[in-house]
Amino acid sequence: MKVLITGSEGMIGQALVQLLSKSKIEIIGIDLFDCDSDEYLFYYNRDIRNPSFIEEVLCAHNDITHIVHLAARTDLNGETLKDYDTNTIGTRNICMLANRLSYLKTICITSTQLVADISFGKVDHDLTNIIAPNLYGKSKQHTETIARASLTKHFFIVRPTTIWGPNHNSHYLNFLKLLKLGLYFHPSPRSLHKSYGFVLNTVHQLERLILNSQTISIGETFYLCDYKPIDLLEYIDGICARLLFKKPFKINYVFAKILALIGDLFGLLGIKVPYNSFRLKNIISCYTYETKRLQEICGEVPHDFEEALDIYCEWIKKKI
Repeated sequence: MKVLITGSEGMIGQALVQLLSKSKIEIIGIDLFDCDSDEYLFYYNRDIRNPSFIEEVLCAHNDITHIVHLAARTDLNGETLKDYDTNTIGTRNICMLANRLSYLKTICITSTQLVADISFGKVDHDLTNIIAPNLYGKSKQHTETIARASLTKHFFIVRPTTIWGPNHNSHYLNFLKLLKLGLYFHPSPRSLHKSYGFVLNTVHQLERLILNSQTISIGETFYLCDYKPIDLLEYIDGICARLLFKKPFKINYVFAKILALIGDLFGLLGIKVPYNSFRLKNIISCYTYETKRLQEICGEVPHDFEEALDIYCEWIKKKI
């Protein structure tokens, strides 16, 4: 078994490489970042928007059996759809490569829950009349469309939700710093349930999906998350307890909305602040996804909520 992972140095990519390497699976990585890890059979420091790497891979590794396409631009800072051409042009190039690999059994195309508003909550393959909430989500709609239109090999699509755990990006580190300083306030006393995914559970699910791809229908789509939604305040309080931070104070929603509007005003003036209406909506929006089919294929995840928090907080202690 030989697996090609694009975006192999990202948060999910690194965890997947570590998991697969334990099973002695041969791994080929592609990423923009330099890497000197000995967990790869081969590593390409390449931009997938440039199709020149396709011939290189074909010549050296035409016996690739599985592809996990994770590479993407995932921030919300782009000003036009072209800013996300890694998600469009890059995906088209990876699909071209997949179609030419003689021994390929399946390719996993990574999308996002943001192809639709997070309240949408259902697996809908037809995104024609669904408006993405932002440019990143729209670019991932194109990712899915490109895959469905161009792939001649077996494929399936995953839409990760909010994935948390070791090696997350700077956005979440900034949140943790605010939490440490006591500058985060919780805008609701009520329970806010969300389908988050602990990264080590997420890569377990990815491994199971690619190993059991023969049971997956062509183009089948899965939301990637833990089977039991978390309660947001329980999650935050759990982090604070383990890191000895003061628990965040709670404020009335009306007051939170006023503060968010003030943040919007600063944004219009070109002043970036960490709190605005977009952030408030993200915090108070509840979303859960149907995971019965995912659990049927992948089985139980290896880490429960409390154990996942322990692992995460041990990593955080080294970072902040």
